[in-house]
Amino acid sequence: MKYSLYHCFFIIIFFVSCRSNQTNEKISQTEKHQQEVKDYQEAVSTSLLEIIKAFIAHNDSSHNIDSNLSHGIYGVSFYKENQSCFFLIGAALYYKSNEIDGCIYINNDLVVFYNINACAINGLIDQEKLGNNNDIEGYPNERTYIHSTFEPSGNKYEIHSKDSIKLIYSGYF
Repeated sequence: MKYSLYHCFFIIIFFVSCRSNQTNEKISQTEKHQQEVKDYQEAVSTSLLEIIKAFIAHNDSSHNIDSNLSHGIYGVSFYKENQSCFFLIGAALYYKSNEIDGCIYINNDLVVFYNINACAINGLIDQEKLGNNNDIEGYPNERTYIHSTFEPSGNKYEIHSKDSIKLIYSGYF
């Protein structure tokens, strides 16, 4: 009987220690992911990051995308027109894997950047610090998403400098 109690005690200790190691591994993976998220966000200027966060918050609160279709993907696309720099930001059903220049994560949302080099604004985005196509897991791309009807909406901004960005349009594209 005494032997059985000792045996049960050691089995319990063994399972508790295994569980503890799994918990520690999950914590370290979470800390690693949080550090990666922080590093990615450092790739984007404060003013641009605030605009992206505000857009995501507004989109989440107004439910612009049917919740069954939403995958937490946002696209930021840069372009130049008449010597002025602009970018569009909008919610997306998928990301275009063959066109992205980089990505960041904000909470559980994926933000992908397209055509960054169209506007060479110093300090706006540090492309070296952005995540890349290999860093994206669990989000649909052009080959894996489910086709559906979707009217894209978003905002258009004009970029004057990394700290001066002006909203010039909000609505459907």
